Amino acid sequence: MQHQKSINMNDKPKLRKTVKFVDEGTYGWIFTQDTPPNNIKAVNELGAFIIRLCDGEHKVQSIFNKLVEKFPNIPQKTLEHDFLTFLNKCIRLSLIHI
Repeated sequence: MQHQKSINMNDKPKLRKTVKFVDEGTYGWIFTQDTPPNNIKAVNELGAFIIRLCDGEHKVQSIFNKLVEKFPNIPQKTLEHDFLTFLNKCIRLSLIHI
């Protein structure tokens, strides 16, 4: 699996303490409390699955492997692209840290 420079496959991403994830099952909501104005972001099933695993315990590679298992009908290249794009966006928005 190739990766972008900002993410190492051994990193263990974690939601920042100022971010709250509200799990709605197949989707979720991310609330940020430290950046005015308070932001609310909806995440789809794929994003919710990733956020649930951003607990500081799972490595990036492990999260990706679980995605492949959870979504076997999505081509692996598509999953990889979407996964890394989502993680990079979360890092850029200061929702998670690695």
